[in-house]
Amino acid sequence: MPYIMWRSRMSVGIERIDEDHKQMIRCVNDLDQAINQAAYDPRLTAQTLLRLCEYTKSHFDREEKLMLAVEYPDYAVHKLQHDTARRALQDICEEFMEEPAKMVAERIYKFAAEWLVQHILMADMKMVPHIVGPNALAKTA
Repeated sequence: MPYIMWRSRMSVGIERIDEDHKQMIRCVNDLDQAINQAAYDPRLTAQTLLRLCEYTKSHFDREEKLMLAVEYPDYAVHKLQHDTARRALQDICEEFMEEPAKMVAERIYKFAAEWLVQHILMADMKMVPHIVGPNALAKTA
């Protein structure tokens, strides 16, 4: 499985959000490592998965508050993407809890890795002018 690396082009220009994204990437990479241990350990995978889910929730909440603070015009669409990802991640995680098989964990990793990178590069980048623009900074300060 590929290893996700932070790249400067992923930066939205707000240190806290960028740190969140870096932490989420670390969580996804930790999940990859947990899945691919020499001896697969479902408990370690479950702990790593729980950390990813908890951090994802706190990040989405933080990002949504920021979008509201700068009156981001595409807030509803962006929030819907977050809500859809939350539900999908929750559904896959519930499946893992019922059957903690490596194959299920790999599906979770694939979903989380692809969604996260695509969301940062596509959806989050659309927020940048609204967050770091001259009028936006005054609204978030």
